[in-house]
Amino acid sequence: MVLTEEELAHTHTGVILNDRLYRELVAWAEKHYREYLTADDLVDIQLVEECRHALDDLTNLLQTGPIYSFQC
Repeated sequence: MVLTEEELAHTHTGVILNDRLYRELVAWAEKHYREYLTADDLVDIQLVEECRHALDDLTNLLQTGPIYSFQC
């Protein structure tokens, strides 16, 4: 997406894609994405915890600070 100078000035720099962020996002996805999910996984509390951990790592990576209620 092309931003105007004003829009860019108001954009959080941690979410602007560059080579470094791209590599970090790929590593994040490889670390946190499961190869597959089963129906049993969808009722497993461990999946919820994994997702929360992944989202926490993502907000740290993007330098947004806590944005989800479980992070407070």
